[in-house]
Amino acid sequence: MRIKNIDLPEKVNRNTKQRHSRENKHKLGDSIEERPDIVDTREEFGHWEYDSVIGKNGEDEPAIVTMVERKTRKCLWLKVYNHTADALMKAVEAAFEPYISRIDQIFKTITADNGSEFVRLNELKSEVSGVYFTHPYSSFEKGTNECHNKMLRRFIPKGKSMVNYSQEDIDYFPLLCNYGRWDKPTHPFNIFCSYGSLDFTQNLKKSQK
Repeated sequence: MRIKNIDLPEKVNRNTKQRHSRENKHKLGDSIEERPDIVDTREEFGHWEYDSVIGKNGEDEPAIVTMVERKTRKCLWLKVYNHTADALMKAVEAAFEPYISRIDQIFKTITADNGSEFVRLNELKSEVSGVYFTHPYSSFEKGTNECHNKMLRRFIPKGKSMVNYSQEDIDYFPLLCNYGRWDKPTHPFNIFCSYGSLDFTQNLKKSQK
């Protein structure tokens, strides 16, 4: 069954008008306009939206990189030691590690915004089919991720430090949002990946050393 925009309350309520007065913001790479049309249909597995969530402002404050697969809505929330491009790339590499031999099948495309923390994403072009960036100030163009970020904010409000949250805590949050089915081998994400219960915690800890 195809889903229309009118069936999605979150999307209907978003302001989707672009701000033409601020188009001078830097662009990090290929525009979302160049992204294959198949990504929009959600009919094919392996297309991801990336974002980052900050708790408390500060150079040494941790952050969370959020990754959502568009077809299955599977989300990965990975804590990083700060809100820099290097920290986020280490988290992305940790997410890739379990699928090192099948990265081009599990992570076909990546869509992120033009935040400076994503400046290194183009380094992944040799491993995935495409890396794309939304228009400046157009977060609605990766609305699946934005919706999941709102869920994350239920547990970590804006302005609250993430220092005392472990990766295990963050892994548990989606279960409290009634998404525990992701841990089941029968969930579409795990079927596509040919894995059962997924655990990125160990890879993430190694990446932060």
